[in-house]
Amino acid sequence: MTPMLVAVDIGNTNIHLGLFEDEKLVKHLRQRADADLDNLSLESSILEDTSNFVLASVNPRIEELFCQWLASKWGGKPLRIPKDIPLKMPILAENPERVGIDRLLNALAAFSRTQSATIVVDMGTAITVDAVSRRGEFLGGIIAPGLETFKEALHTRTAFLPRV
Repeated sequence: MTPMLVAVDIGNTNIHLGLFEDEKLVKHLRQRADADLDNLSLESSILEDTSNFVLASVNPRIEELFCQWLASKWGGKPLRIPKDIPLKMPILAENPERVGIDRLLNALAAFSRTQSATIVVDMGTAITVDAVSRRGEFLGGIIAPGLETFKEALHTRTAFLPRV
């Protein structure tokens, strides 16, 4: 049997896990980042068949909890991007160390598909709009509140707008 790879994306709101066989996504799991990790529904057979976990995170607290959970269930440590696996994309933003790995991976994936200058929009907890040059360089972008964040801010900061 082909060894499986689990790709883990830890965001501010959700944890996404993708189980890959070769390059094919065979299973996807999403869980809220504030949920109890012991209830993460990764079947033990998946953990047994998996020899590699790759992790990217913008949420250090949940990342640490996830890695502790993973060590207790699987016994291994995930490879972390960019700590263990360097990102092969020049970052031309003013403060490259402050750009979230989620934005960089989105940009890399978009450029890999288009092989040209690309604008990448991601709508999650935040809305990010990033630019990639025709040479595959991350140029930077903007971050704005996501729809849920925006709705909550409007409700809490105004006298008459209800929570929608």
